[in-house]
Amino acid sequence: MSSQRLCRLAVILIAGWLSACSWIGLSGDSTGNPTRSAATAGGSQVPDVESLLIEIAALNAGSRAQLGSALVETEQRYQDWGDVGSRIKLAWLLSRPNTGSQDNRRAVLLLREYLDLDGTDPGYRALADLLQTSILERDEERYAAGDLETDLTEARAQNQVLEEQIATLQELLETLQQQFEALKDIETDISERPAP
Repeated sequence: MSSQRLCRLAVILIAGWLSACSWIGLSGDSTGNPTRSAATAGGSQVPDVESLLIEIAALNAGSRAQLGSALVETEQRYQDWGDVGSRIKLAWLLSRPNTGSQDNRRAVLLLREYLDLDGTDPGYRALADLLQTSILERDEERYAAGDLETDLTEARAQNQVLEEQIATLQELLETLQQQFEALKDIETDISERPAP
């Protein structure tokens, strides 16, 4: 399954899970209504998981320039506020190959740091875990493809060495054949000489 399909599936699954949680009252304010965002210092809004998924889904179809711009903005927001939404969005953007700044190692590190914390929001935790798994699986596929390419290159090199050895053996065989023919000619000459 392609990474883009996996990402879309993840967005759909998490959105469905969040909808189910809000429907049965697992997520919401004191009245049971789903929360849309929480204020942080300075009045900045932190998106809830569903809003974050919607942002990510919209960015998923973005151009390289749009993703690059979103990466810069999200990096700045994460540096300024350090909120979980910015952390996960930054990790997602860092994992995208078409941002111009792909850094899967840093993306996984950002996610692992969050996953190692106690008392984290279950929705964000599920999203971070899913994103981390997706990045690691893509890396494994890429490394496996790289390993196959390396194996193929090594096999080609070994094949070339064998072809060179075969060519050398053929030259040696031709030389031996010529020497054999020369020895036969000498033997014929000796046998055809009149006896003294």
